[in-house]
Amino acid sequence: MDDSDKNTLNPCQLHPERQAAGRCIGCSEFFCAECLDAHGNCPSCGAAAERFLEGFSGALSRWGGNLKEAGPQLFETASGAGKSSKLKRILIIILAVLAGSYSLYWLSHYNILLGQMFFEQGNIPKALYHFEKAAAGDPRDADLRYILGNIYYQQGTMTEAMKAYRECVELDSTNAGAMNNLAWLYSQMEIRLEEALDLSRRSLEIDPDNPIYLDTLAEIYYMKKEYYRALTYLRKAVEQNPPNLEYYTDRLEKIKRLAYGQNKLLEV
Repeated sequence: MDDSDKNTLNPCQLHPERQAAGRCIGCSEFFCAECLDAHGNCPSCGAAAERFLEGFSGALSRWGGNLKEAGPQLFETASGAGKSSKLKRILIIILAVLAGSYSLYWLSHYNILLGQMFFEQGNIPKALYHFEKAAAGDPRDADLRYILGNIYYQQGTMTEAMKAYRECVELDSTNAGAMNNLAWLYSQMEIRLEEALDLSRRSLEIDPDNPIYLDTLAEIYYMKKEYYRALTYLRKAVEQNPPNLEYYTDRLEKIKRLAYGQNKLLEV
């Protein structure tokens, strides 16, 4: 079933009696053809985009006008110019550079900033939409893959989470968090346990006292039924006195029983 078929199953947000023609690219809600503009925005998102562009355009116009007025003075080197006028010229140049840098930063980080804003508001679908757009525009950004992996994990889409973490590790071999999270997912899905073991060990080389990473390595050994090794790393995790200490001590007791039971079987 393609997207057009799916849309017909949903009503327009503003006209419930009408079937949706598509999703708004800003908020991802369903709207009829009358509500969506030529760019695929609903009225609310379209108005917000227009306000932003108008404000941004106005700011650039004012900035350009100020520079134009100050232009003859910026590079004027008349013998009568004093220290005060030179200082003003320097300040104007600095402000112009800062304004230009901020504008470029905003334009290049537009989706990241929106993603952060929606994430802080708890609107995960919209945050995900903008982070995915940002990641598509910057295929070499490891941090964006890590963020996407965490969001996918929260939503329970494990295949996408593992893919994002793998891409993050490929781009940044020092991202211990991505290594640990990918190793944990492998252990929970009981797949690629040897790769999970390698990833977990690498994360601990970077952050050897992290109780979360120690717990992941213990979990992998637990899944491999190597209970004594699992017990060793859980004890190290407990020694770090983590905030959720009860969780670690409960797991410690559970694996301790398994380890001692396994030892008795070996003795027999």
